[in-house]
Amino acid sequence: FENQIISTLMQIKENINQHSVILSQLLTRAKGNSNDETPPDNVPKFPIKTLKEFEKFEDLLENDPSVRQYMIKRLAAIGGSGIAGLTRRIMKYLLNDDVCVLYSWKGRDKIPFEKTKTMDIVYQAAKAGFPEEGRNDLLIANPVKDWLKYARGRLNKQKIYTKQYRCDACNRSYSWQRGLVQHQRYECGKAPHFVCSEPGCLYKSKRKENLKHHILARHGRTTIW
Repeated sequence: FENQIISTLMQIKENINQHSVILSQLLTRAKGNSNDETPPDNVPKFPIKTLKEFEKFEDLLENDPSVRQYMIKRLAAIGGSGIAGLTRRIMKYLLNDDVCVLYSWKGRDKIPFEKTKTMDIVYQAAKAGFPEEGRNDLLIANPVKDWLKYARGRLNKQKIYTKQYRCDACNRSYSWQRGLVQHQRYECGKAPHFVCSEPGCLYKSKRKENLKHHILARHGRTTIW
């Protein structure tokens, strides 16, 4: 019976802590919204896309207190599920992956991020909306380390889904090279040469798979010929 009571009390405590975190986040967002603060003129457009832009932003944070204070309030108002979730959302808001890929936490083979002015405001913004007992630097540093570490993977994934193969003749683009090759071989500037074999049907297509769909849907056959 005592164990059940202790377990119930621990669950109540956990629920109170979770509600406290949620209320703190809501309060932070409300403060950010009620401030309705106009950003300083020299604040860059986010996410930052080049190393040169990031270096200028670093100089701003070091030399302009108004920019620094504005950025802390702005980032704290982003919100997220827990301090680690907020940190990841802050990094996504601040930096394009083309910049992230140039940095690592300690900078053994890249530019070090740990001691940047940007990391300083990430710490302060991430801590702002959470109870003091939850403000552990490691809970902020670890998501940043991972965000930088996996930037290359995110970029590679973006390239897969980006239509980077473009036809010079008609300007159509494709995500995969084989799509462009098929387009140039069978479609671009070509007359439809896949003809329906059903007597009396005038359907033609530039793609074999389109003809297959037509024959199945209109004529109920699974073979082309």
